[in-house]
Amino acid sequence: MNEPLKILVVDDNLDLADNLQDILEEKGYATAVALDGNSAMDLCRQESFGLVLLDYKLPDMDGLQLQERLAELIHADYIVITGHASIESAAKAVQREQIVGYETKPLDMARLLAFIRQVGERRKAEAKITQQSLQMGLAQE
Repeated sequence: MNEPLKILVVDDNLDLADNLQDILEEKGYATAVALDGNSAMDLCRQESFGLVLLDYKLPDMDGLQLQERLAELIHADYIVITGHASIESAAKAVQREQIVGYETKPLDMARLLAFIRQVGERRKAEAKITQQSLQMGLAQE
């Protein structure tokens, strides 16, 4: 339960993806990078992630299409990141239950890191509640 939050960074900008990975790992998060949707799906078939930082525009599909596909593979929260922000894309993104954030590029790293920390704390609290519920259920049997 004290494992670091595993984060998948999906962005076709290699420099940004690498920088995000470096910053997140420096903060203690376990990370992986995918540069397109198909690579992200391949990674999620091999391991699970608690959070996906998801570029809205990818070379092989848009981020919302990818989010739908990844939701079939992993139980994760998603933060959409985009350099092409619009009211329409933001509205589409935040209507989805698993998308917990929408951030524009250039990224405000202090804001993004605070948001990631909140997601991690919420996921830990949910896991603790689930574990306690299971233990209580077993104790009552």
